[in-house]
Amino acid sequence: MAIITLGANAITALPAGVGGKVLQVVQGTTTSTGSTTSSSDVTTNLSATITPSSSSNKILVIVSQTHFAVGSNPTCLAKLWRGTIGSGTELGTKCFGSYGLSIELASPADFCVLDTPSTTSATTYNTSVAFKAGSRVDYNVDRDSGTQKVTINLIEIAG
Repeated sequence: MAIITLGANAITALPAGVGGKVLQVVQGTTTSTGSTTSSSDVTTNLSATITPSSSSNKILVIVSQTHFAVGSNPTCLAKLWRGTIGSGTELGTKCFGSYGLSIELASPADFCVLDTPSTTSATTYNTSVAFKAGSRVDYNVDRDSGTQKVTINLIEIAG
């Protein structure tokens, strides 16, 4: 194993062909809550940005958030994006709802995705929600305790 010294910091490099080492962790949170009746993707204001140290590294994206579909036959979509919502790369979609009922339906909009952004530029990951049926969709709301448990974690893993 090679050791590279840069000033007071020492960096241990993995031998060629060995990956899997966690290089950095970035967490994003938001206390922003909202409601929408838009059928287009609307930001939930949950995002985080990471700058990979190598274009061959992977980013493990872990999202924890809750949305509420409200009304008769409430349904909505939650999405995870790399880059700009609507024009970036869609990394995952969760559809949730309750057909034939008139209720308020809580659903976790959690994601766990291993992404290969193939860049060393700052890369932003974020989530969106889109209303599909019912009265509205509320996002980033915890009806039980009234506090938000909304996080996005980005973990860079050596490729």
